[in-house]
Amino acid sequence: SEIVNNSYGPIKVSGDVKDVPSDEETLALTGISSLRVLSKKTVIQPILSVNGSYEFGYASLVKLKDSDDEEFTLTVDHEGHQLREVYSNRVNEQQTISAEVYQRSYVLNDLMPKPLPFAAIIDGTTKLMTDAKGLVNTTGKTVTVKLNSDKSASTVIDYAVSTKEAANFTANLDASGKTTIKLNTANPAAVNAFVAIQGAVDFVAKYLTVAELPLLDSGIVAAVNRKEDVCNAFYENGSLNFFAQGKDVQGKTCANTALISDVVYHEWGHAMDDFLGPVNRTNSSTGITDGAYSEGIGDILSSYMARAPNLGVGLTLNDKTELRNLQNTRKHPPANARESEVHEAGLIIGGAFWDMFTLLSSLHGAEQGADLA
Repeated sequence: SEIVNNSYGPIKVSGDVKDVPSDEETLALTGISSLRVLSKKTVIQPILSVNGSYEFGYASLVKLKDSDDEEFTLTVDHEGHQLREVYSNRVNEQQTISAEVYQRSYVLNDLMPKPLPFAAIIDGTTKLMTDAKGLVNTTGKTVTVKLNSDKSASTVIDYAVSTKEAANFTANLDASGKTTIKLNTANPAAVNAFVAIQGAVDFVAKYLTVAELPLLDSGIVAAVNRKEDVCNAFYENGSLNFFAQGKDVQGKTCANTALISDVVYHEWGHAMDDFLGPVNRTNSSTGITDGAYSEGIGDILSSYMARAPNLGVGLTLNDKTELRNLQNTRKHPPANARESEVHEAGLIIGGAFWDMFTLLSSLHGAEQGADLA
């Protein structure tokens, strides 16, 4: 447009439009043997001379690609076959990465895509991180997703692979800029636990500050696919632990507990109890002072997130029977030895909070009632 409207003044074009550098000459100018030519076209290029005026000449605009599929554009003039300009075609493109996870349990088949928040994204040698909404700036087509980062609510370790390194997997990013990772193509237990823990943190952060509960900011280690036990999950010494599918001594087959989000929320509730309050976790000393109360806290968090009283469905493989139900009439003191067991006794406070949840929801509507509870 500058030439058409005479912004440069009178012009003279040097060189010959036909004197096009060969592909071999062009590649030799770069000194990089792995490059290959994708396309080439002739253009007129303005060149600033030593006296400050513009000269014009024919040049070839060449697109190249290297062995890592990175694209470059360079300009070679026709008159002296000199390299005039080189730049990368890489641009920052926003990619939204979500993952299929279970809202409550695999047995309910309630898969739902949710943002993959604060996950490390490794694009070649470049290390990136998704934000709270799963957004990341990358032009990569295939990346490595690692389930930890400086801002993530958890570092998830897959004990089937390593007892130290964060779980990771390869993901192919969609050209549309919106990628949903199918649970069966990733690491189901690790991904489900990672997203569920972030969900618990986001939920509790609406009501507590980081000053009140530093766990909201510090994050926690979660181990999945442990095999020392079955039919179980536990919180201990600042870590969450979930067991792989397997049979117990009675021959009952239990599911992978990391695939039951109710269970993940419950165990994170133990961590909240441990780190919260006047007697909180300090120097590896536990802040859990009452086992039954802590079980109740875990159940309350799980039920409030699920908005349902029947918790832990699917612990027995493919069985929708709940592990515990907060819609109950338990009272203190416990009626018998069975009701004195910590998980059973936790149903007393859990049931009281569920009664409050249902009452406030009936008085103020589902959303405001849940928020007040």
